[in-house]
Amino acid sequence: MGIFTRITDIISANLNDMVDSAESPEPMLRQAIREMEEQIAQAKRTTAQTMANEKLLRNRVTDYQAKVHQWQLKAEACVD
Repeated sequence: MGIFTRITDIISANLNDMVDSAESPEPMLRQAIREMEEQIAQAKRTTAQTMANEKLLRNRVTDYQAKVHQWQLKAEACVD
């Protein structure tokens, strides 16, 4: 059995070497760069959306704080 395992390993190694040598690194690098650029674009879109949401939430907090103040004044006026 050991000889068959050894032959299988040798054949696999040779096939892997052939595949590795057949692949050109330049197209692979170009593809990797394209993927990275797409990820950067996605990160920029996500960041812009998050910043817009933050601004919206800050405005809401300000509005709610003003309403709290108004209701506080109304409550104090009722108590008096």
